[in-house]
Amino acid sequence: MVGRLGGHGAIGRIRTHPREGEGRRRRPRGGDGRATYNATFKTMSFEGKKMTAAYDFPPDEQAEVVLVAAFEGDSASGTWVLRAKQDKTEVASGTWKVKKK
Repeated sequence: MVGRLGGHGAIGRIRTHPREGEGRRRRPRGGDGRATYNATFKTMSFEGKKMTAAYDFPPDEQAEVVLVAAFEGDSASGTWVLRAKQDKTEVASGTWKVKKK
């Protein structure tokens, strides 16, 4: 699935069929020059058409990203939150959308 990460102008891909049992997410370099990173989901759960997932934020291991998604047909949309691991303080947040090619 390919989509725009809200507000950041970066295109991201979510591998829907992970290799070797790992869920991975890749965020390529956006037009704003932000670095590319790979992250392994540490949690991922599905309830009907809703997914909740989290991964450690590679540029700062004291932070994590939490994704919530709703799937409909060949599309998904949701929210993301970057927060401190220790006290869950929200640092940044936004929305995102993806559509299967």
